[in-house]
Amino acid sequence: MSPEQLQEILTYHRFDVSCLSDLEQYVAQQVAEGFYNHAANLACLKFYSVFPDKSNQQVIAQVMLLAMMRLPSNEFTEVLYLVPAHLLQQQGTPLAVIERFGTLMEGGRFEEFWADMAKTADVVSMVRCTSSHQSFTKFVVFV
Repeated sequence: MSPEQLQEILTYHRFDVSCLSDLEQYVAQQVAEGFYNHAANLACLKFYSVFPDKSNQQVIAQVMLLAMMRLPSNEFTEVLYLVPAHLLQQQGTPLAVIERFGTLMEGGRFEEFWADMAKTADVVSMVRCTSSHQSFTKFVVFV
């Protein structure tokens, strides 16, 4: 998606459900190409809030992981506010696991984080981004 197309969606088509697939594809593009657009990702999650029947947990998980890779920014917390609580409370699901990852990272419980990460590497593989490990290590060093 071009920057102009994205801007048009974010400005003029914020609640036009026909644009949701474009935003979902844009999340996939971010994962594939290793970049991040917080505004677009929030817009996608807001669509899910307005149209819960259109929610895609795979996309939500990707957005959560992409935001977590931005720690220490507050973007992960912002994303969590847009994820329905019942999805985060389902033990063992990718969304619950990712929320736990973020809680551990933000709480400075890095040993637990790395241990959990090793046990649930399949969840992180949702974001097939080679920079995820590097991003998490960078945050640990920052703290």
